[in-house]
Amino acid sequence: MPQHRGRRTAAALIAAVTAAGSWAAVRVPATAAPPGASGPTTEEAMRAATGRARSSQQPVEVPELRTELETVTANPDGSFTAEVAADPVRARGVDGPWREVDYTLTARDGAWTPVAGGEVKFSTGGGDQPLVQYRHGGAGFSLRWPKALPAPQISGPSATYVDALPGLDVVLTAEGGGYAFRTVTKSLQAPTDIDLKVDSDGYRIVADPDSEGVRIEDPDGQALVEQGPPQVIADSPAAGGTRRSSSPSLEVVADVVHLRLPGPTKTRSSADRPQIIDTGMGAKLATWSYVSSLHGDENYKAARDKQGLGSGRCRTTRVAKGKVRSCAGGLNFVSRILWAFRVDSGARNDRIARWKNRTVRDVKFRAFETHAFVCKPATRVDIRTVNSKRVSGATWNKEKKNLGHHLANRTVAYGHPDCKKEGSPVEFGSAALTSYVTKTLTAANPAAGILMKATKETDNMTTGRGWKRFHGYSAALSITFNIQPGLPNPLRMTDTSNDACPNGAGQAYLNTRGPTMRITNPVHKGEAAQQLTTTFQIEHLASDGTASEVERKDVGPKPNNTIVTFSPTAELPDGRYRWHATATDGLLWSGWGPWCEFTVDATAPSGEPSVTSAQFQEDQWGAPAGTVGEFQFTDAGNSDVAEYRWAFNNDQPMNRLPRTGEVTVLTVPVSAFGPSTLYVTMVDQAGNTSERTRGYRIKAKSRCVNPIDDKCAAAVFRMDEGKGTVAADASPAGRKMTLTVDPSKAWVAGPHPDRPNDRAVGFNGSTDHGHTGAGVDSTGGFSVAGWVRATDTRRDFTIVSQNGGTRSGLFLGARGGRWVFGHDLADAPNAETVAAAGGTVTDTWTHLAGVYNPTERTLRLYVNGEQVAEHTEVQISWNASADLQVGRERDKVRPLAGAVDSIRLFQGVLTGGDVERLTRADQAR
Repeated sequence: MPQHRGRRTAAALIAAVTAAGSWAAVRVPATAAPPGASGPTTEEAMRAATGRARSSQQPVEVPELRTELETVTANPDGSFTAEVAADPVRARGVDGPWREVDYTLTARDGAWTPVAGGEVKFSTGGGDQPLVQYRHGGAGFSLRWPKALPAPQISGPSATYVDALPGLDVVLTAEGGGYAFRTVTKSLQAPTDIDLKVDSDGYRIVADPDSEGVRIEDPDGQALVEQGPPQVIADSPAAGGTRRSSSPSLEVVADVVHLRLPGPTKTRSSADRPQIIDTGMGAKLATWSYVSSLHGDENYKAARDKQGLGSGRCRTTRVAKGKVRSCAGGLNFVSRILWAFRVDSGARNDRIARWKNRTVRDVKFRAFETHAFVCKPATRVDIRTVNSKRVSGATWNKEKKNLGHHLANRTVAYGHPDCKKEGSPVEFGSAALTSYVTKTLTAANPAAGILMKATKETDNMTTGRGWKRFHGYSAALSITFNIQPGLPNPLRMTDTSNDACPNGAGQAYLNTRGPTMRITNPVHKGEAAQQLTTTFQIEHLASDGTASEVERKDVGPKPNNTIVTFSPTAELPDGRYRWHATATDGLLWSGWGPWCEFTVDATAPSGEPSVTSAQFQEDQWGAPAGTVGEFQFTDAGNSDVAEYRWAFNNDQPMNRLPRTGEVTVLTVPVSAFGPSTLYVTMVDQAGNTSERTRGYRIKAKSRCVNPIDDKCAAAVFRMDEGKGTVAADASPAGRKMTLTVDPSKAWVAGPHPDRPNDRAVGFNGSTDHGHTGAGVDSTGGFSVAGWVRATDTRRDFTIVSQNGGTRSGLFLGARGGRWVFGHDLADAPNAETVAAAGGTVTDTWTHLAGVYNPTERTLRLYVNGEQVAEHTEVQISWNASADLQVGRERDKVRPLAGAVDSIRLFQGVLTGGDVERLTRADQAR
């Protein structure tokens, strides 16, 4: 029969703290990636585990969420379970990945450290090394002994520093995810006051009034460890027949911890044995203890006893009629077990935010019963709340009346020859337990305190039947939770240009009867493992503001942080609507998100806009080119018109002008002389364009009495310099053309031999050319002219071109043995070309002219003053603004072998008479 464990002897304690490998190994799953290693994000890992759990219908662990104490699994129903152990179930090995716990000390990096038992380093002795260094979660601290340390004696998880001070040994033991710190007093001459310097690297040691010891906390005041007060573990007469009395104590002053050990007292006769003290300055993640009325002032913390810790009353008990038994040799006492579960070891703010996004569905407490005093009748065991901060320093006298709130109970009996003698886990669950742990998860203190006791502890001959033993180290909390889906956000309408979802006056107006609604499944920081089904709801809004449902539809399930779209099954008539969405993982709902209003208007404005202008009346010669014209637009009775779109000489107008009232005025200069067409269309709030586009024809006069006057030209290059590599522009623009030629060979006689100063520029048909800035807007009416004499009439060539990035907006030259005036329909590599072509190319001086009339949509080609060709249905919709070149197009395209003279461009439409006069004027000049 297991006996109650009373005061522990020094020999027993020393054996316990130095036994190598005496703790049962904890088996853990395959190792996860070490810190800093590449791998899936938490979101990806949770999502993957959820998918595997659903497909296998088995729980699947999420290795990326492992901690020393916590294991998280994804469940087939989409929930998760966090299993929180009382004692570390794994630790980082010396090589980084998680491993099964192994506290055996090994020499590494100039210190003694456990193989896999937390970030703990013990001094190797000598020098300025700290006695112990401890880290957890990226922060740490170290303790410095007041003098140089001897080299330790290593035994399994323990390092013993013999005579660290005269007559006093120090024993450090790796355990519980950290270490224990004990002293062994061997002589009355050993010091009683010891100061230890604390070097903080994120954690600090502060006095803890709750446990009457110290606690280790981060800069935010969150406790990592509460140690309880220092205490004598085993004492006896020391050498000389005296022993030390009183209790050890700790005092923290700034960065120094003052340890006071008991002083000497009277003599008593007994064998000489040392006095062993737990200093209360260890650091362990594991926190459990038991208390006993047999030793009311003793604290038994983190006792790892294979027999288990006692719960209930132990006494001589009547177990059957006329039959009595004793659980501990006739002793009569009561024991209870206490745990402090660290339900989340993350930073406080992260932990609180994380658990606020989680909804706890159920909590279970589990402990392994190793022994029951009797099988029948089975007796009841209670679990109750306890202040977790008091667990490490608990004693019977402190806690006997602090029973807390009742959480749950079980009537059980295991670990007896007549009832499952090998023992069994016992699971407790209740709404009260779930509520208590849930509140703890988002509280400043991240630990849940659990007290186990027999329901009946009164002193009679039958209460002893309730004596049981449970393992402290294998107890666990199992927390099943769902991540509360956030509101689907942001809401978007994909059929509107701003892609947003404002309400009221800013709401979207859509010209489609099947709009697309779009949301993004929500993501909580650090957690996004849900498969969410999104429910969309559409309502129609009547003119009086009442709403009626049009459709409600589920879409999914789909993962977090993915876009979910929905379009109504049936087309929506014109009218006002609103929609919103909610998401569920099948267990929890996000609640409905905000409304998004929109209006469907798929009806185009009727007719065409009205256009008037006092300066440029339709089909009349108006003001001169260059005049800033005013054009009045009206909406033809369409009250929902939001804007007008307009363009000169392009029947697909894209320039936007907001509607400003009954009459909207466009103010714009008319740059080209001759005929032009102003195209105007109406656009409503939904983007519908009017049924017809208005084409308003105008004719601007030339600014000059003679339209071919150089003063009214856009560019005039007479080519009469006769030397150098620059040709001057005689137009008001005054630009210069750079000639890439050999000046000693390029200048030749012009087309008029009767004029001694008439010169021209010859090109070699290869690299020679001239270039300058663009001369005209090629979308408006324009005219281009020049003289050419080809020395190679078999090849295609260009005498003048105006270019874009890859194609030409206008070109004048020869192709296929015929003269041409043309245009590429787009500034794109494979764009189609249109041209007016006529006449036969000769090797004599020839005057060429091309005229684009945007109103008539024609390209006209003139040779020596006479029209020889026309191409109709031409609309130039892009402006070739890159450059103007003479002797080729673009980059070495169709170069001229021959000479050119008198290149002219006009921003306007020359008539046939104008072209004829231009030809004669050049001849007469």
